[in-house]
Amino acid sequence: MKKVYWDGVELKKGQIGRLTVQKPINLWKRTKDGRLVFVRILKPGEVYRVYGYDARFGGQYAVGGGYYVTDIDTHIRYETPSKEKLKLVNGE
Repeated sequence: MKKVYWDGVELKKGQIGRLTVQKPINLWKRTKDGRLVFVRILKPGEVYRVYGYDARFGGQYAVGGGYYVTDIDTHIRYETPSKEKLKLVNGE
């Protein structure tokens, strides 16, 4: 399968967007019983692929591996690639 790039970075299958940390924010891991466990504080400038979003805990972005970042507009910037790029990377 041909690699698809978005702003010079490879877009991965299943990825729906990316988030860039603007202000320090917590990275969370969800346990099997649905609780959140603190992992570490993300620092401004860090960038993560986003694979999903749900409304739990005030809205959270799934960044892979069971890790989540809470949707706080003042602390993160979320962006999405074009529909065409998403179709290419997901083989549609």
